[in-house]
Amino acid sequence: MKKNKVMVLGMSAIALALILAFAGCTVPGEENTPSPAAAQLAAELNAIQPGSATSNGNVVTLTSTVWVQNNLTVPESVVLNLTTDDVNVRFNLQDGATLTVNGTVNARGHSEEIDWRGMISIDPGTIVINGNGTINLSSEGRILSIYGGHGQVSLTLDGVTLVGLDDNSESLVWVGEDNEFTSEFTMKSGAITGNNGGGVNVWNATFIMSGGTISGNNADIGGGVDVSKGTFTMSGGTISGNTADRFGGGVAVRDEAAFIMTGGVISGNAAGESGGGVVVAWEGATFTMEGGTIYGSSAAGGNANTAQENAAISVVEEATATWGTGGTYTKGGASQTGGSNIAGTDETLIAIPAPLFPENMLGNWDKDDDSSFIGFYNLMDRNPPDARIRPFNIADWILEDISGNIYTLSATNGGWRMDLKFTATIDTDGKLIISGAEEIAFGDNTISGFSYTEYSASDLNGTYTKQP
Repeated sequence: MKKNKVMVLGMSAIALALILAFAGCTVPGEENTPSPAAAQLAAELNAIQPGSATSNGNVVTLTSTVWVQNNLTVPESVVLNLTTDDVNVRFNLQDGATLTVNGTVNARGHSEEIDWRGMISIDPGTIVINGNGTINLSSEGRILSIYGGHGQVSLTLDGVTLVGLDDNSESLVWVGEDNEFTSEFTMKSGAITGNNGGGVNVWNATFIMSGGTISGNNADIGGGVDVSKGTFTMSGGTISGNTADRFGGGVAVRDEAAFIMTGGVISGNAAGESGGGVVVAWEGATFTMEGGTIYGSSAAGGNANTAQENAAISVVEEATATWGTGGTYTKGGASQTGGSNIAGTDETLIAIPAPLFPENMLGNWDKDDDSSFIGFYNLMDRNPPDARIRPFNIADWILEDISGNIYTLSATNGGWRMDLKFTATIDTDGKLIISGAEEIAFGDNTISGFSYTEYSASDLNGTYTKQP
């Protein structure tokens, strides 16, 4: 009889296990069983340093220091916790290492007050962090400190998203060097986001941004990127939605630092005082814009950079800004493109480059259907550029905005102002095609304030031939 009871109990246990399995539940005692992917990652870490990692379900926890010299992957759905309170435990990335993050990494921060190096330690050499996963900051400080104090260091971020904390006080990435060894941070893709303390802080080092997004960060100065005594080169990517309590919502360039922009977009940033998009401040700081786009003020729409004053670009205290033939920023809804002038350095001035008409539009044009009636003249490369439109030729028309192929020209006469907006393209035969021309009200002053009201903006529409 006792034997039968044992058999019944045994069969009941088996039945319970089968029921739980079919119901998608975990059999009691199996919740600590590591997933195959987590077990594999823990095994790789323990192969580097025996006893350095444990695994539980899909979570791997580092418990002692490891030195990663080759390739290591955090698989999708796996969480790697680098969060121990023991400040002597490090996750060292050494020369030649590639950390591929397709899952999630939670990392203790680098804090000068608590732990200057933090959990992820970057050794001298060339290191890559790539993948499509996320690295979350788990405590105050930085996720990455790239410092050439003991040798040249170069780190590339490609695809991974770095996420900060609302109550942090450090930038997510810090790049610095002494006078002997160089430090370089390259961002090809991915994101740096959600951090109080700023996105990237560069001191006496180099930051190269060719892609990715820096967004949703805040700092006192330089919400997205803050560069001091270093170099920031931007050829692609987006810096948007960042804020600064004082200066440089998107980018702050200061103290002998240099910012060279050849591409990319800076938009939707805000500053409490000046330089919603970019601030170039203090002696020796320089900004060279050869390409890319900076959206300037709230009038430019939802992607505007805003500030209490000097919304687009602010140049202050012996700093300089220089524009080449490319690049666009908007100020008060008006786009400024190209040019070669050096902006003023008074702290109340905003840098305004000289806009240009596209090269293939320069010159004189007659309308094909009635060349004696209307034409564009003197679409010249001047500062500021102007146009004379016959018969609307009582004033020079200043190029105010280029948005794609849509142009806005403004003219003033006797205190009145008028704005014209139209689409202009050059066809395969070299003809200038004007379409969609319309008058735009400017305050209470419209086209009706001029003496040639018998003509309308729609008279501009048509095909034009360039004159010799």
